[in-house]
Amino acid sequence: MSDPTVSPTLDEAAVVATLSRHAPAWLDSPEPGSAVVHRVEQRTQSTLIWADIMSGGDRRPVVVKIPLPPRPSAATTGFRLFEPVVDPVEKSGFEYATLAAVDRVVGARGDDRFGRIRAYGHLPELAAVVVGVAPGRTLDRALRRGRRGGPGDERRVELMHRSGALLQLFHSATTDHMVTRSTTADEVVAEVENLFRHIEGSGRGRRLAPRIESIANRFAAPSGWPAEPVMGHGDFAPRNIFVDDELRVTTIDSLGRFRIPPQEDVSYLLVELSTGSTRFSSPGMPWSAAWVDRLRRSFLAGYPMADDPVLWLFELRALLDKWRSLVDRRNNRTTSVVLRDGVRQALLEREVARVADRLERTL
Repeated sequence: MSDPTVSPTLDEAAVVATLSRHAPAWLDSPEPGSAVVHRVEQRTQSTLIWADIMSGGDRRPVVVKIPLPPRPSAATTGFRLFEPVVDPVEKSGFEYATLAAVDRVVGARGDDRFGRIRAYGHLPELAAVVVGVAPGRTLDRALRRGRRGGPGDERRVELMHRSGALLQLFHSATTDHMVTRSTTADEVVAEVENLFRHIEGSGRGRRLAPRIESIANRFAAPSGWPAEPVMGHGDFAPRNIFVDDELRVTTIDSLGRFRIPPQEDVSYLLVELSTGSTRFSSPGMPWSAAWVDRLRRSFLAGYPMADDPVLWLFELRALLDKWRSLVDRRNNRTTSVVLRDGVRQALLEREVARVADRLERTL
């Protein structure tokens, strides 16, 4: 979602001057720099500025991203797994450090399945991060492009495999600002319980209470867990993965804030695949469970990761967290949004029941 209006507080001249000042260093040029702004877009959580930087005959397209503090109208209440970063300077600094770390590991790997987005710099004076332009289209659009059942199916399966491999490579990066969380079974089970109690307190999901209680009481960590925590993406979803014309994949929009079990990021992608707009907004009928499972298996093979009870526990947690976000929406919504959210909540409740049943049968 975006609002084409320009932020009234944006000083475009200051942005141009700052980019011009940094352009020679970013382009490794001894000549003076310059910049031109093409477009400014106000989004829910950030201001995005598309520009070109120039120096010594070199010209590069960049995006200047300025995070916005949470708006009171968009705030939610109740239980959260963790508090968001609200300071724009800190947030943009985290994003720059993460993008730079990922660019280094992708460059060192030299694998032509992966694209690169250069992190040019962090500008504290603007509370901004400056990055290269993401190539191609989002994975969400690539998966929905064209109808199912044709030659494009194998390409979709391959893209999921590459996305799994990309996430594994992302997890090998590191930054200095990470803190470790949710690394024990007890922590994750407690998060599942707290999320469900919050949802149940809104009057929803009560029929699932016995299953959630059973899982919480009986889940035992297998040998080898917790796994070595990794740098978490935090929002590894099809909308944040880009695909170019050569099917190279890359990812954006991560703060790299936490060191987490790798199953957490994997589970959020799988939940988006099974319950998100990619599945239900594609041409023709919504994707079948069999097709979603095929894409799931390709993604897990690309990582690679076992499809086991540990992953299912994280999936349950991710489903409940997504459901919680819908429960916590403010009441000043249009009728169409209320109806849409009701459909989404019914779908999430069904998926929670399916994953919980699968977990229960293994305990």
